[in-house]
Amino acid sequence: MGVFLIVALIIVLSEYAAAFFLLGGSLRDAVNVCTKQLGDFQLAVALARIVEQSNEGRVLLGILKDTVLPIAFKLGNRWLGSWAFWLLHRRDLAVRILLVQIFLISVAFYSTLYHRPRCKIFLLPLT
Repeated sequence: MGVFLIVALIIVLSEYAAAFFLLGGSLRDAVNVCTKQLGDFQLAVALARIVEQSNEGRVLLGILKDTVLPIAFKLGNRWLGSWAFWLLHRRDLAVRILLVQIFLISVAFYSTLYHRPRCKIFLLPLT
């Protein structure tokens, strides 16, 4: 019983921490609390979209690249990966992730971030 109360208190305090960071004007810190302490990337995405009033904000794009895509690849969730790629304006990968093995897309996407040309074949536009 005591452990449950401590865990509940930590969760409540983390939610308040995110709220206080938002009140202080630090969206990035509020989003970090949501993703790292609460484990709730949906809340982080919602906060970023509301505060930045855009789908192209730096914080939102960072959440998609650093949190949502790794979760999608880890869980093998094609729909989550497709949604993230769509918001990142990678429409080709948004479609391809639904058609090709998700492992190949993750290798290709992260290899292009580190400039490994041998994996770029998977990222060529569909013809």
